[in-house]
Amino acid sequence: MFRCHLAKSLKEAELQRDVTIVLGTRPPAPAPSAQAVDPQDVLDGDVFRQAIARARAQAGSGLLVGAVAAARRRAWSEADRALSGLDENQPGVLLTTGVTRYGQRDYERAAVALRGALAADPADAPAAFFLGWAHRARGDERGAIGAWRAAVVADPRLVPAYLAMYDAYVSLGKRDLARQVVEAGLRELPDSTELHDRIARLDRR
Repeated sequence: MFRCHLAKSLKEAELQRDVTIVLGTRPPAPAPSAQAVDPQDVLDGDVFRQAIARARAQAGSGLLVGAVAAARRRAWSEADRALSGLDENQPGVLLTTGVTRYGQRDYERAAVALRGALAADPADAPAAFFLGWAHRARGDERGAIGAWRAAVVADPRLVPAYLAMYDAYVSLGKRDLARQVVEAGLRELPDSTELHDRIARLDRR
């Protein structure tokens, strides 16, 4: 027991109160968790438009054209119907399916389709980029980083993939790796204001 003495100078009286001190341990800091991902945020970006353009080029004049057009409008149910019965081994079908599943927040099946698209065409940077976000939405931060790394290998000028890796490394507390990612991006894109901003953020901390 500890006694806390509060003196009243005018009355010179003393008040006493018992205080019980309970010893314990500080709760552990929460582990970094995957950032909540809103598909709309990613679908609003340039990489979505790149993915649609790539799928459209792969579709040619075949039946995939309708699915790609529906995905571009984010009419996911219509895209689903148009994809039904198409050859699931075709890169364009896999990419369109992956983006459609992602838009539907079905991240597990999105990841399966996008992995297939990337395996069929390792140069498919949009597929790798969306695969990274599907992984992150599922809480797999390291899988996300690996996919984004594949995206910048396929397209070294894909700024959103560098930014996504930066955010992931920062959330994991790996600031040195975050800096390495941004510096690698700046070697490819020395005029990128987004990458310079990330370096400035690291320098301020």
